Amino acid sequence: MSSIDSVDIIRTMLKNDGAYPGDPPCSAIYRYVNMWGGTTFKVCYNAREEDNFIINGCYNSYCLLFRNGELTEEGRLLVGN
Repeated sequence: MSSIDSVDIIRTMLKNDGAYPGDPPCSAIYRYVNMWGGTTFKVCYNAREEDNFIINGCYNSYCLLFRNGELTEEGRLLVGN
């Protein structure tokens, strides 16, 4: 599981079905508000990581990419589709 602050990196991953060039594809991407009030993205590489992220709670989180590789409405808005 990774935390990423770069919108450009996340856009690249969303456009490439959850993969950044040279890295393995992820299973889900979430956008959330971090403890300092900024926007951060959580990149989960398997279902267990995603479940841990959801169970441990996160304020104002929105799924951008589902486990099946489908973009959510939030994901489409970020990409610009």
